Amino acid sequence: MSSISHDDAIARAVLGISAPFFTSGELRLGAPVRLRFTDGQTIVVAPAVDLDAQVAANAGLLARAKPAQFGDGRRTRYDPSVRDGAQIPASEFVLDAVDLEASGLLEQVRVALAPDDPAPITAEPYALHHYGRYGHFEAHKDTPTSRKMIGSLVLCLPSRFKGGALVFSHAGHIESVRWAAEIEDDPAPDVIRWAAFFGDVDHEVASVWDGSRVTITYRLLRAAPAQNATSRAALAPSEREASLVSALSTALADRTWRSTGERVAIPCVHMYSTSRELLRSLDALEDDDVAHLKGRDAVVARAALRLGLRVALRPIVYTNADEESFWELPEYPSHVRLRDRSDPDDVTDALPDGTAMNTELDFLVRPPSSSECSVRLPSGDDAAAKKHLDAIEYSSTGYFGNEGGYGDFYMYSALVIDVPKATKRKSASKSRTPTPSGVARPANKRHKSNATSSSVVRQTKNAIDVIVARSLRKQ
Repeated sequence: MSSISHDDAIARAVLGISAPFFTSGELRLGAPVRLRFTDGQTIVVAPAVDLDAQVAANAGLLARAKPAQFGDGRRTRYDPSVRDGAQIPASEFVLDAVDLEASGLLEQVRVALAPDDPAPITAEPYALHHYGRYGHFEAHKDTPTSRKMIGSLVLCLPSRFKGGALVFSHAGHIESVRWAAEIEDDPAPDVIRWAAFFGDVDHEVASVWDGSRVTITYRLLRAAPAQNATSRAALAPSEREASLVSALSTALADRTWRSTGERVAIPCVHMYSTSRELLRSLDALEDDDVAHLKGRDAVVARAALRLGLRVALRPIVYTNADEESFWELPEYPSHVRLRDRSDPDDVTDALPDGTAMNTELDFLVRPPSSSECSVRLPSGDDAAAKKHLDAIEYSSTGYFGNEGGYGDFYMYSALVIDVPKATKRKSASKSRTPTPSGVARPANKRHKSNATSSSVVRQTKNAIDVIVARSLRKQ
């Protein structure tokens, strides 16, 4: 098989990975939805007979809320042209008799968004949000708060409203959940609808036409694996990994494929925050680092690491300044050196003088075009909102959820894989042994093995055969 054929096979395997960026469902409680406040008052949220009655029924709840703000870079501010709603901080109430873990909801989220990672997902309550008539929130991303945060969970309480869809836009795909219609079809007082999604996914609350839209937002956090848990890399390849591991193994076994050793890149489909806390050294990913990647990115990195390949997460700038439209930066720019809102020139100008940018990355999968990197402006002719959204920005919209963050913007990235020379693909240099979870590693030491042993390839292919056989039996 030629090198081009191997590249095509790897690209097809990558593009064939199924990795949703959001999931949704419903939770039946068996009892009405109750909010218990710290002052002792309890408020029941339930469908009223009509929209006017719903607004009246939720008046007491709204009286407790304050105008909802949003993050614009590091600033937190209020502008109803961008966000017109109200919120109550989670410190003032609890959702009575609802255990998201015991209900199985969080496990449903893990299976949908991170099925190959056994580490549990936890939910940290953030706030209750209310949107009345004409209420809305323009497209935005979650505020990055820690390396553990992967996204958000939104619970929609059983309260009647019209419009107000939760709309997701990611990598050219637009999806939405329309809870208003679901509540009309089944106005049960004990049903909570929910949606969970990765934090870098653009999402917006479409305009509420009438009624009272009430939701509770949680931060989704990746929990650390138990001390006695099996290492992620020690697990057999998942079905999502199998095709890519097979394509990589076949290519590595062919000594004519990139025989002199090269760096190849696969663009990330998710963006990553430039926050200093979130980005420690990512020049050589380890097993635990993969847990902080999302969707397809995590699958690709895990497949390459399984074969002993060195994988790095590298910042990428997309620009039309010349024919070289994809630049690899030597480091993630610090938000200290950047203004709140950034375009490609701002990012490159923020780097130290004399910094070289690599324009020779060989992408096995086509990176997004500059048009795909541009923002989607809000609908209508709201000049005040458009004023904040009129540039290509690495946060895509420039807005971060409910508050400003210390990670000023999200950055496009790529997974860069070091393909070893053909002469170094023999078993003389062993693939690294996975470090079990809970076992300490020496400080400041990263695994650096680039070679792929023939025994690892054989073991991986055996695991793939088992997966294929299992899939055939399911059919």
